[in-house]
Amino acid sequence: MKPNHLLFTFASIAILPSYALAQSDFQESRSFDHFSSFDDISLRSRVLTSSDVSILGGDADALVDGGQISASFATGPQFTTNALSNSSEEEDWLWFGEVSIGYENTVMNDAKALFDYAMTGGLGSKRYDTFDGQDGEELTFATKIEPNLGEQAPVGIALVHKSAWYFDAGFDDNGLTLHSLGIELGKPLIDERGTTLGLVLGTGYVFADPDDFERFSYSAKLVLEKELGRDMGLEVITSAAYADYDSFFGADRQNWAFGVGGKVTYSLNDNAQLSAGVSYGRSEDNTPGGLRDFNSLSVTPAIGLSIKGK
Repeated sequence: MKPNHLLFTFASIAILPSYALAQSDFQESRSFDHFSSFDDISLRSRVLTSSDVSILGGDADALVDGGQISASFATGPQFTTNALSNSSEEEDWLWFGEVSIGYENTVMNDAKALFDYAMTGGLGSKRYDTFDGQDGEELTFATKIEPNLGEQAPVGIALVHKSAWYFDAGFDDNGLTLHSLGIELGKPLIDERGTTLGLVLGTGYVFADPDDFERFSYSAKLVLEKELGRDMGLEVITSAAYADYDSFFGADRQNWAFGVGGKVTYSLNDNAQLSAGVSYGRSEDNTPGGLRDFNSLSVTPAIGLSIKGK
């Protein structure tokens, strides 16, 4: 892993109190899955490389021809010990489906890489067994610009934009929209054959509709990736994040969230994978009554398809 190549992560988090708008409450609770960890199959954008792209001439800001397009699909059941993301900690099963498409490339100038960029769009859907009021769809879009600071740079830096739209089941109502702008710093701690360990620090601001959910966000994340064999890999993520809300329905609000998760993936062939993951999260929030102080454990087996091409 090069110092100036970050893991593209989603770091903003928040979990809402019970007196928030009911549907926005459900939708922001679901956003915890996407915005607090990066084990989401549909939102992956791998570490960028530019070893096999061809250069279009030597003009300034010439764009590399041969960027990589990727598409993926994943589906499977999930068991969670906290379907409502609150202190009641109600268990439930759900079924999820996710599809995404991404593009990444490098901008060159006279054979020198100036910066990498990536774009990822996704669509997700969840259907609960008991708590079907949480059923819904999610649209996501993210972009990243990562300047090439050179091989000797101690850390990498990236400018990151992320957007998410949360809907009732069947796209009936858009109860919550989030747009975030931020900066991420990444540093590889281990980069050996078959094993990488990286630290990612992030900060940014989340714009929201309704605007009661707007906040500053700060995060730290350790990401371990290890090959377990020719066709099997392990990913472990440990994260901590803090959110400071501007004015949450006129009240002062802060939230801490901590998480650890692991996923084992087995590749059936170049385009099909089986995976099994387990994750644990802890939320600590200063909202009244302690409703958003809770633990959550989830287990997720899934099957996925992915395609990459020039």
